Amino acid sequence: MTTRRGLTAIGVSAVLATGVWTVVRAQGPVTQRATMVLSMAGGACTKTLSGNDGGDRIRARRGQFIEWTVVNNCGAGATVALGDWVRKTDNGPDRPFDPPGPGGQETCGAPSGAQCTIRLHIRGNSGVTTYSYTTSVNGVKRDPDLIIEG
Repeated sequence: MTTRRGLTAIGVSAVLATGVWTVVRAQGPVTQRATMVLSMAGGACTKTLSGNDGGDRIRARRGQFIEWTVVNNCGAGATVALGDWVRKTDNGPDRPFDPPGPGGQETCGAPSGAQCTIRLHIRGNSGVTTYSYTTSVNGVKRDPDLIIEG
């Protein structure tokens, strides 16, 4: 009788553990979000980044997605692109993302008064470090930071 109860308890635990894993796995990888607002200043369309660290930087982990929502408040359409990825520790060029796949892109265009989304997936083997990169708004480069944590 003790053996039967023990096996029943193990079976229930395995079912519960499998159910929890299925729920976690079904939710998919975590997406970190940032908002980039384009607005007119001094006659030019400028950018302000609101990251997920309470400031203007983004913190994420390997295997996660990062999604930049670009809100265009400028008087004309804007094309936004990310690039020039560099590790800040040694200034080594290193793109921490997988190539854009379905649902992923590193550029977007937003008409005036509209928004677009840039979405990238962090490689599982990317460096655990701070990266600098440029955000080009209609060809003019800016330099926010991305921090990948262990």
